[in-house]
Amino acid sequence: MKLERLIYILLALLNKRQITAKEIAARFRISTRTVYRDMDTLSLAGIPIYSERGDKGGFYIPDDYKMDSSFFTEEEKQFIINMSQNVGKIVGRPSFDSIEHKLASQESAGSANPFYFDLSSWSLNTNYLLKIEQAIQAGQKISFSYYSKKQERSQRMILPYRLVFKLNAWYVVGFCLDKSDFRFFKLSRIRQLQLIGEETCPKDYPLLSQEKLDYFLNPPKEKVEGSKEEIDLQFAASALPKIYDHFTEEEISIEETGIRIHAFRALTPAFFELLLSFGQQVKVLSPSHLQEQLIQTLQKNLQQYDSL
Repeated sequence: MKLERLIYILLALLNKRQITAKEIAARFRISTRTVYRDMDTLSLAGIPIYSERGDKGGFYIPDDYKMDSSFFTEEEKQFIINMSQNVGKIVGRPSFDSIEHKLASQESAGSANPFYFDLSSWSLNTNYLLKIEQAIQAGQKISFSYYSKKQERSQRMILPYRLVFKLNAWYVVGFCLDKSDFRFFKLSRIRQLQLIGEETCPKDYPLLSQEKLDYFLNPPKEKVEGSKEEIDLQFAASALPKIYDHFTEEEISIEETGIRIHAFRALTPAFFELLLSFGQQVKVLSPSHLQEQLIQTLQKNLQQYDSL
C-alpha cells in the first residue's frame, strides 16, 4: 500500500501538478501525518519536493527538475515515458509531456526497450471523460442516463472512484446509490451527465481497494463466460488471417476444401457476434443449436429488406 502511495505521489508531482496532503489522505484513507512521512521518504530518495502554504498551496517539484539517471534503470525509464505518452494521447492532455521531460537523463545509455505500447485509438469515445475526472477529484456524485447491453435505459447516481481504460474503451467505476454496490459504466453509453453540487465524505461509502478493483475488472473467466461447448466450424481459405486472431494453431486444420476449426468455446453474445462478422466465410457444422441461432439471425436480417 505504501509503495502504491509513493508511486501515485511521484507521478502526480512529475506531471507538473501541485498536490495537497488532504487530497492524498482522502484518496488512501490515511492521516495527513502519514502523508508527510511519505514526502520525507521521497525527499530522502533525492526528489526535491517543495511546499506552499495557503488555499492554493500544496507539494510540488520544480519545473526544471530532471530525475537522476540512477533513480530508474534505462529500461524502466523508457517504459514510464512510453506509458505517460499513451495516457497523454488517450486523455488528450499534453501536460503529461512534463513526465518525459523530468525523466530524461543527460545521456541515454544502453539499448532501447524491446516493448513499445500504443494504447491510442483512431475512434476513441471520450464522452464526459473530463467531467467525471473533475467529479472524482472534487469528491462529487454524478447522475446520468445509462443504456445497458440489454437495451435497458436507467437513471443512475454514483460516487465515481476511478476512470478505467480497458479494451479500447473508457469506463467509470463507482459506488451506485441505486444498487448499493460497486458498478462500472461504459462512457459511450452515458447520456445527460450532471455533477451533484455537494461534496461527499469518502468515509460514508465503502473503500474500493486496488485488489477489489482488479477482481471487479478481471473476474475469473468461468464466472464471465460460463461453461464451454465443443464447436466445429468450416471457413473459406480467405478468412485465414482473421482466424489467426481468434483461434490457436492447435484448433486450426487447413484442408483442400477450406479451413476447419475444432475448439471449445463459451457461446457468449461476443462469440456469436464474432461468427457473424465473418459473413459468408463461415459455416457452423456443430453444435446444432448454434447453427439454428445463426440461421434465425440471418433470416431476420433478410426480412428487413422484404419491402424493398
